[in-house]
Order: sequence, then C-alpha cells, then structure tokens
Amino acid sequence: MLQVGIFNGYFPYPLEEQAKKIKSIGFNTVQLDLAFKDVDFSTPDSIT
Repeated sequence: MLQVGIFNGYFPYPLEEQAKKIKSIGFNTVQLDLAFKDVDFSTPDSIT
C-alpha cells in the first residue's frame, strides 16, 4: 500500500489539534517543521 504524505512548513494550530486535522484529511505520513502554536522549540529550555 502506498502511504500518502505531505511536507508542511506550518500548520497554525496546537499540536493535538494539528494531528487530528491531518488525520481527518486522510494523510498517514506528514513531515512537519517544528512550528506549533502551543509549543516553543526556539530555546533548549522549552524542549522536554
């Protein structure tokens, strides 16, 4: 089976909502940049 995927630079939603939206579109493979509305990866202290 061929997996359908996209590369997306930015989805302006919180991480959990973003995952739900991507799944509802029907994608099962998505590569995202680290840019989520509710997660800040700009400083090492914010990554857990």
